[in-house]
Amino acid sequence: MSYIAFVSTFPTEANMRDGYFRRVHNVDQVFREEERIHLDIRFGKNLVKRIVKQEDRMQVMHLNAVFHFFRILSVLRHSDLIYIHSIAKVPSIWFQLMILKRRVPLVLDLHGVMVDELKLAGDHVRAWIFTRIEKFCFRWSRVTVSVSEVMKKHYADQYPGYTGEALVFPANAPDAEGHPDDPAAQDALRQQLGFTADHVIFVYSGNCQKWQNIDLMMEIIQKHARNNYRFLILSGQKSKFEKLIRHYHIPAEYIRVLSLSPDELWRYYQIAHYGFILRDDILVNRVANPTKLAEYLQHGIIPVVKLSQIGDYDQYLYENIEHQKLDNKMRPVKSEKNKEVAREINKKHGEATIRQIITDQYVRH
Repeated sequence: MSYIAFVSTFPTEANMRDGYFRRVHNVDQVFREEERIHLDIRFGKNLVKRIVKQEDRMQVMHLNAVFHFFRILSVLRHSDLIYIHSIAKVPSIWFQLMILKRRVPLVLDLHGVMVDELKLAGDHVRAWIFTRIEKFCFRWSRVTVSVSEVMKKHYADQYPGYTGEALVFPANAPDAEGHPDDPAAQDALRQQLGFTADHVIFVYSGNCQKWQNIDLMMEIIQKHARNNYRFLILSGQKSKFEKLIRHYHIPAEYIRVLSLSPDELWRYYQIAHYGFILRDDILVNRVANPTKLAEYLQHGIIPVVKLSQIGDYDQYLYENIEHQKLDNKMRPVKSEKNKEVAREINKKHGEATIRQIITDQYVRH
């Protein structure tokens, strides 16, 4: 049987808010016409083999790296292509790769700059280990997939001897044009939230990780929670944000906190005008392609930023505003420019390109 073997942790309804899992899902959909096997390989879990058929052409195998070593080897050996989601997953199939010795084409989806992330976190031992794993991957991979042109250039500079194909695939959310404007539905949603069409609505979509600069965002909300400004927090960590709201003494009438599935976010993006994405000026953020930023732009939301040079967006002259420049004169407007930027990026790095290059060269039909 001809199939692609994905090495990843497959998304569930519980974890789909996380950017890693949403990318895994979006990449899987690129190859939805192909047979796919997702290998969810763990060292301390999956002691009992479990196979779940998700769709007609896709199944997920939950396997243990030690107990099911030979089953993993068999799946990889008979695949047309091994697609690894992040170098973080390479240790789980390290010995199988040594045995296969490049006999099966390898595609590495980089997701981010993991080594730099580990150094930033002060985990220098794992950074040392994954530096060597990363070098191995760039020697053996036929294709690498970056989330932005900036990331692609970063790795090209770091590994000038890489001879494989370097692709860019943002794997952004489906185009917002799939959700046409419905003024009546938007009015009903605003009314449900206690907002009006005259309110300037700021949105934040995400959780409370330190690198999101949540304290800075709460300070900004505290400062501007007055007049016709309203704030909408969409997060899986609802209780944490509710505690922060109390800590910063933000009046409840100005802010709402909701926990939604990714499929529900677009309705709230449609009524929002500005969106918080407060990233520090470090490499990890400069090469990134945050899901929330892509979604903001697709819906004409103007990002409120600390760093504007995130991924490729600055090259397209997207509209944004530095957080220090927020004042009491903001208007409830959408950005048509940002919608166009999102369309341009999706058109340039759409799923058709990556699907054609990978399947035409490596998948038997």
